[in-house]
Amino acid sequence: MDSITRNQVTAAQGHLAAKCPVDPIWYRAIEVGAKLGCCMEMVDIALLCSSQASIFLRPAQYQQAADYLMKSFQHSLSDHLTLANAFNAYMQVRQLHQQEGGPKFDLAEWCSRFFLNIQALEAVYLQRQELRSFMESQAKFAPTHASVQDMTCVRKALAIAFCTHTAIHHSGDVYRTVHENTSALLAPLSSLVGGDYEWIVYTTLRTSGGKQYLETATAINAEWLVEARMPTKGNGSLRQPQVKRSLDDAKARNRTAQGQLAP
Repeated sequence: MDSITRNQVTAAQGHLAAKCPVDPIWYRAIEVGAKLGCCMEMVDIALLCSSQASIFLRPAQYQQAADYLMKSFQHSLSDHLTLANAFNAYMQVRQLHQQEGGPKFDLAEWCSRFFLNIQALEAVYLQRQELRSFMESQAKFAPTHASVQDMTCVRKALAIAFCTHTAIHHSGDVYRTVHENTSALLAPLSSLVGGDYEWIVYTTLRTSGGKQYLETATAINAEWLVEARMPTKGNGSLRQPQVKRSLDDAKARNRTAQGQLAP
């Protein structure tokens, strides 16, 4: 592809991202997801993370029960997929509720039993129709779905799209953000707490009580970041030695894997 064509493609993508109902970074995540075969998972995650209200309720008098029931939707490697699991459960129950001749039950009561915010879930459901229509009619993304047995492609799409929101493990549940170069803790309710994953990608860096927290995090592989642009010093070398070592090791593993696949 020559430079003129490349610039035209980039301009067209920028125009679509500007028209997209979600922020451009989430358009990028959906675009990557479409290429990796998980477009609809990324659509759902984009809307869930963009929602002004959490889909999980934690009433002050029932926080322990709410936290316990949230684990029924938990994905051990991803808070993003935990959100998606809860939304998918709601979608399935919602469909059953509307099915002619199906079982009769109160959908709001089901949500209340699992401490789910039905208003937030319904808002995401309605936005999903709009965003899916945009993706198919204007962006021309196929509505692909990942295998329910393997959500690796979703984590990879998040890693690529949110490469500026990455952090490397420091100690315990403390990570060091790559671009801000600051220490932060996993959020207390994160599925990743205690996992000591080498790399994570996060949606938001939040300050609370004098501490910084990584909100909505997913464990990722260093191999997915070797092509990403990381902060560098004036001489062009990576700013954080630990990041350089990790990515150098990942590149070596990639070369070894490619060598094994060669005829």
